Amino acid sequence: MEDLLHRMLGQLITKEATFGSFLDLDRIKQICSDHHLRFDHRIMLLPNGIVRIQGTLLETVKPAMSYYNERKKRNIGTAVSKSKKRTPSSQSPPSAEHTRKLEALNENIRTLEAEVRATGTSFRNSDNAVKAKKTERKYLKGDQASPVTPVHDEKIQASKTAHEQLRSLKATRNDCFLASSSAKNRLKAVRKEKYWFIKVKFA
Repeated sequence: MEDLLHRMLGQLITKEATFGSFLDLDRIKQICSDHHLRFDHRIMLLPNGIVRIQGTLLETVKPAMSYYNERKKRNIGTAVSKSKKRTPSSQSPPSAEHTRKLEALNENIRTLEAEVRATGTSFRNSDNAVKAKKTERKYLKGDQASPVTPVHDEKIQASKTAHEQLRSLKATRNDCFLASSSAKNRLKAVRKEKYWFIKVKFA
């Protein structure tokens, strides 16, 4: 053990003598001391001409925490404090009025969800009916190029009837779309009301 200490001390003295022979060692140590470092006898000359002095942080100095680690630690502490506030022991049981209000909101949500599904199905059915009627009308209009015959007149009349039916189907489709959009908006509003009710009353 003593031999190892003697060799390390000899190496340190050799390094001190080597750096001190052509550098101002006291000035280097002063620079390191100003930055709370102990000179490690290692100097790097960078390609851009900057000299980097390497040192070891003094034992009396607490390492600085990076901004990321500091923010992470702060967020963890905030999450722990929030979890403590939300423990069941610190919460008062909901009153009967609050429970009835929550049940009413849930029932309203279930009703609106069923309405959204029904209006969505109606809109899809009406949209498919419009597409089918457009195809039928296109087929009837293509047959009107044949010579004028009683059958031709019937096709013209059928085309006019298909046109009127198409207009009616489009109106029905628009009504279904408006009904579906209205149901979705009302469902969104009730869900938002439930969210804030739970957040305020049960927080």
